[in-house]
Amino acid sequence: MPSSSFKDSLLFYLTFQVPRRRSLLSTCCLIIVSHIWKMIRFVYRLITRTTEIHRLSTKALLGSKGDAVDVLLGRAVMGESMRLGVWRIWMMIRLSNTFAGDLNFEKVGRNQIYSVSRQLAKVKGIPLESLEFLFLNHAIGTIRRVEIFKQTTRGLCDVQVTLMIHKESFIEMWQALLPDLEKKEKNYIMVGTNILDFKCFNSIQLGFQGSDPSTDFRAMGVLALTLIHRFSVSRVGLARHILQTSNSTSLTCDQDEPWYSFGLAGIHITAFIVSLLDSGGLDRLLVMGYDDLDGILNDLFGNLFYFGQG
Repeated sequence: MPSSSFKDSLLFYLTFQVPRRRSLLSTCCLIIVSHIWKMIRFVYRLITRTTEIHRLSTKALLGSKGDAVDVLLGRAVMGESMRLGVWRIWMMIRLSNTFAGDLNFEKVGRNQIYSVSRQLAKVKGIPLESLEFLFLNHAIGTIRRVEIFKQTTRGLCDVQVTLMIHKESFIEMWQALLPDLEKKEKNYIMVGTNILDFKCFNSIQLGFQGSDPSTDFRAMGVLALTLIHRFSVSRVGLARHILQTSNSTSLTCDQDEPWYSFGLAGIHITAFIVSLLDSGGLDRLLVMGYDDLDGILNDLFGNLFYFGQG
């Protein structure tokens, strides 16, 4: 059988990379590679008399170093081997002709996980009394949790930011990133007929386009504000460094404009993360760290911000 790294690369290519390329050459490559892969799987099933999902479940349990039963009974968390097995099973389900277009994990209720696992096990030849079935059931639950998280995260993009409702987030960002300026005289911002009393709040110095920063969040909504706010208050030292490097705080620089806008850059990074969620590019990362999904997005946002400044 091919090596594990080869199979992972091939599955990732078939699932995510090929749909992005619509040329005739890529279509031919997809047909050829998919047929070769089907032949390999067919020969392997004839030899071992097991399906690929069955084999992946067995492999994940063998690599769990004896804690598989505790994990499956909810007494411990999954190790790296089992989490990798969940991700591989997820990709195999996507490539399956039987389940690829019919199984929407985010629509599966908590009480329906067992029935979905039972149906999948019946098709893939996994005995219901085996540890492999328990692992498959656990994998379906994990995949469902990740899919619901992705759906919820995308939904935050549709929740609009308003200065009246989210003013505390902007104030906390200002106090964390520009504490020296925050101590100066008060500055008032007019929003419609309401006057908001901010202590020396200047959204332009945070890298937004105008006195009302909420207008910059129309595309990415509350999700962008949440990620920027968490980054600003939880990784204060790095956030201050990036803000100072961007020159957003300097209203009078050599070219009369900052090198890049801190706030707008955060919104664009959020849009990039959403595109990765939609394409499936973060699925493996989310499965490997499924016990702290919010933390994964926060760390990814911070790292992209840091390395993206060049």
